[in-house]
Amino acid sequence: MLDKLDGRQIATVWAVAQARNISQAAEQLGYVQSTVTSHVQSVEKIVGHALFHRLPRGVELTEAGAIFMKYMERWQQLNSELREELLEGHQLVGEVAISILESFCTTRMPAMLKSIFRKHPGIKLQLIPGFMDDTCHRVLKGECELGIVPCRPQMEGVEFVPLVRERMVWVVSMDMRSQWDKQGWEAFETVRVIGFGPQCAYQTMAFELLQERGLNPIQYSTFHSIEMMKQTIKLGLGMALLPYSAVWEEVEQGDLECLPLREQYLTHGLIWKQGDDLSPAAITIRDILVNRFMMD
Repeated sequence: MLDKLDGRQIATVWAVAQARNISQAAEQLGYVQSTVTSHVQSVEKIVGHALFHRLPRGVELTEAGAIFMKYMERWQQLNSELREELLEGHQLVGEVAISILESFCTTRMPAMLKSIFRKHPGIKLQLIPGFMDDTCHRVLKGECELGIVPCRPQMEGVEFVPLVRERMVWVVSMDMRSQWDKQGWEAFETVRVIGFGPQCAYQTMAFELLQERGLNPIQYSTFHSIEMMKQTIKLGLGMALLPYSAVWEEVEQGDLECLPLREQYLTHGLIWKQGDDLSPAAITIRDILVNRFMMD
């Protein structure tokens, strides 16, 4: 049975299972909804069972679907263990450059870097801060073998694998949250929007959401450090749209607040140049990243 399964179709089923919604999975993967449905049906035909119950507002795994996902998790783990065992006694040596968002690097990578450095001391990682376009161009030019971006690139020539679906939240100070509770969006007609600049997907999404509310802020500040942004917001000098993973500690401690609005998401993913032969070190890092986040 496994020999008949296609990797892209498995990734699609995985995305549907995580999102519990076919349209959301399609958005994450950059497919039209019919492609996602086709992938799921192809896998269901191979395994001989329906994997999902179709519900009015989404899907949920059938009993067979839950069994299938359990074995896919084991398959991912075995794949990782096999690679590590084959490499045992044959230490990988090489340098891998990754262009990556600073916010993703500081919140998602530290524990993983510790594991990589311990298991693969011969691999030298070069982490280069970069926004969406920067990262795509570096990968296409061969300046970086890998990149991590906040959504599927709308350009040809790059492979994209979704890693993690980030919940985006409006972050404000305690006082600004009190103002919003009393006046709603009217309290923010002249608010300063803080972000990484117009090249950042977070800020682009922030302005689109504000425009939907009829707001067109004329004040904005650009910082290159998420820590500077958080400290500025604490002082009540502006608001920002950020991944919840980047601010959850401050929110839990009561230093920052999130506005109670409809949840918004961006799917961060891994990219590399299409048709490019990655180095053994880059393949190892790629597989570690994909396996780590697929197990979340």
